[in-house]
Amino acid sequence: MACKSKILGYTVSVKSLTLLVDTREKRPLTFSLKTRRATLTTGDYTAYGYMDHIAVEYKSVVDFFGWINPNKPKRFDSQAERLLKIPYACVVVGGRITSRTKFSWIPQETVLARVALLTAAGLPIIFAGSRILAAKFTVEFIRHSIDKSRS
Repeated sequence: MACKSKILGYTVSVKSLTLLVDTREKRPLTFSLKTRRATLTTGDYTAYGYMDHIAVEYKSVVDFFGWINPNKPKRFDSQAERLLKIPYACVVVGGRITSRTKFSWIPQETVLARVALLTAAGLPIIFAGSRILAAKFTVEFIRHSIDKSRS
């Protein structure tokens, strides 16, 4: 659905979008629009024609805490560096920051510091609360990123 806003201008119609889903994504999010599997160099989701401009990295709560694990900085650094090179990128977590996981030993201050570090560097971390809301946010982020990249 396209809409007009004084702040946002026109938005891309969902009907015109084809989302690309990385072939390595084992449990892809479910979308109510066209999707196609592709090998993405950065992120798990993007729009067809925007692979170098838009990237959404999806993480389950357990995967997110594993990713920010201070004992394994290489994975965190390499993935964050790739995402920061994409003009419109974010990390969407399918849960809450307060969720208890097998990584609950990581101090809350460390978790907040990593989230703040990435956000300040230009890579927003979105805690969507669930996989369903993560999918909805992913579509909206991609739509608005396309809009911004066109202006």
